[in-house]
Amino acid sequence: MTCRGADPNASLYDYALREAELIFRHFGNHPSFVMLTLGNELGRNPGMYELVARFQKRDPRPPLCQGANNMHWQPSYAEGDDFWVTGKTGKNLPVRGAFFPGDFPGGGHIYSQPPSTLVDYRDAVKDAPVPVIGHETAEFQVTPDFREIPKYTGVLKARNLEIFQRRLQDANMLDLSHDFMRASGALAAICQREDLEAALRTPALAVFNCSTCRISPGKERRW
Repeated sequence: MTCRGADPNASLYDYALREAELIFRHFGNHPSFVMLTLGNELGRNPGMYELVARFQKRDPRPPLCQGANNMHWQPSYAEGDDFWVTGKTGKNLPVRGAFFPGDFPGGGHIYSQPPSTLVDYRDAVKDAPVPVIGHETAEFQVTPDFREIPKYTGVLKARNLEIFQRRLQDANMLDLSHDFMRASGALAAICQREDLEAALRTPALAVFNCSTCRISPGKERRW
């Protein structure tokens, strides 16, 4: 977790303090700077409470919170945060429709129920003390398009996709790879629509975030 000019031995606290100060200094008055979190899925420690309180005093305009989905294994609101970014507000209170099955019982309603207009996440947000933002809504995996492999060069060479391609070849299914990509993409689109519409149906859900297809295409994902 470093950048040009950063001390690679700095603690997360020092890093977050330095980076946030730079953000406030250079972008604090920019119209697109509307909120700030310390990071993504960082867990929780006393230093995070200190940082949020410090930044709230420094500039009270943008809403602040400790991070996105920081306590996904044991979700709870961090006192002092202005909003709460999470995939669920309790063990059985999801704010999205699909999870790793080990992270939510049954993996969420999209795993076990057909698409409908009957599901929303109101029970998860109705008692929240601050606005809730759904974390990584509507993210589903798609079989990679191996035709993209030549586009990745240098340090970005798609060696992982080459491994997946060899696995299909060893299984004598490489000729089906394009069919797999199209079928899994069609299924992902259905699942994505269900998750987005369930979120949009939810009263009092402040907003939800979705990663873009640019975040990790080399990890077999499309959103």
